[in-house]
Amino acid sequence: MTVLSIVLIATGVFFMAVSAIGLLRFPDFFARAHVVATSETFGIILVVVGIMVYHRFGDGTLKLLLLILLAAIANPAGIHALARAAYDGKGPSEESVWFPTDDSPSGEALASDEPGVGDAIVGEWSPSAGQPAGDDAGDGGGAQE
Repeated sequence: MTVLSIVLIATGVFFMAVSAIGLLRFPDFFARAHVVATSETFGIILVVVGIMVYHRFGDGTLKLLLLILLAAIANPAGIHALARAAYDGKGPSEESVWFPTDDSPSGEALASDEPGVGDAIVGEWSPSAGQPAGDDAGDGGGAQE
C-alpha cells in the first residue's frame, strides 16, 4: 500500500509540475488555461487519492473524497470562467500588459535569463512614463545611455 501511495503522489506531483512549467512556456492565455484545467486538476486528484491509500481509507476518507469532488468541479469551472471572460474581451487589453526585459528603459529586469519568461506588469501605462509601447520598445522616454 505504501508503494502504491508513493507512486500516486509522485505521479500527481509530476502532473502539477508539468502544469507549472506549462504556465511559463505556453505563449497565450488560452493555452495556459488549458494546461491548468487539465493537468493541475488531475495532479491534485492523484495526490489526494495517494493520501487516501496511504492512510488505508481511514477516518478522513470522506473529507478527502469531498476535496476530490471540489477540485474536480471548481478547477475546470474557474478556468472556464476566466477563459470565457478573456474571450469576451473583459480582461486586460494587449496594450495594458507589458513584459519587462533586461534592456527595458525603466530598468526592471526579468527574474529569468530566458527571454519572454517572467511576470507581466498589468495596468494602465503610457509610453511617456518610460515603458515601451508594443514594437516601439527602444524609443520611449526611459533612461538614456
